[in-house]
Amino acid sequence: MTNDDRVARLRRLGELLYGERWQSDMAAALSGEAGRTIRQGQVSTWLGGHRPMPEWTDAALARIAAMGAARLRRQADEAEALFG
Repeated sequence: MTNDDRVARLRRLGELLYGERWQSDMAAALSGEAGRTIRQGQVSTWLGGHRPMPEWTDAALARIAAMGAARLRRQADEAEALFG
């Protein structure tokens, strides 16, 4: 996977899971996956192409995507139940 592919995935996943202001939330999620602090500035550095995204982010983003998708499903179910 190229760095451009990684950045595109990061950006799209962040927007899908956290909305327009997603970078801080994504940094927190990546921190949990990495077991160390990832700051919003690091995410921004990757997005700007100033530094390549490390390969470990591939697996971390896959886990974040799975957890986020499950959370969104639960929220959708709850929203439907309100009117169902």
